Amino acid sequence: MPEALYTVQPDDEGGGLTQIAYLIYGSPDRWTTIYEANQHIVGSNPNVIRAGQQLVLPDLLSEIAAPGAAFVYIVQPADLPEGLAGIALRHMGGAQHWERLYRINRGVIGEDPQRLQPGQCLLILAP
Repeated sequence: MPEALYTVQPDDEGGGLTQIAYLIYGSPDRWTTIYEANQHIVGSNPNVIRAGQQLVLPDLLSEIAAPGAAFVYIVQPADLPEGLAGIALRHMGGAQHWERLYRINRGVIGEDPQRLQPGQCLLILAP
């Protein structure tokens, strides 16, 4: 099963893994799940994370997403013409959210937001 990845945002640095756990899983208590999967990236202090780090999100693909919760979307060939704007329109409430979608998934997509590939697993967060 493919892994879900999350690119740490500058706003995440202050709240750390607790904030990310709440954002992704809906529970700040799940920070340990993220830390255990990413200790080799985060280091020995789970309170210090840096923008740009790529974190693996364990168990996300196997969980049932509650309304408003994060979920993983697998890019389909039909998504390629409209790109991130089309995915944001359908799953985030508006095409204007494409940049946020890209920032969060930059580690999966790469440096060019126009280079989506079928099969990529994108993390979708509520706007």
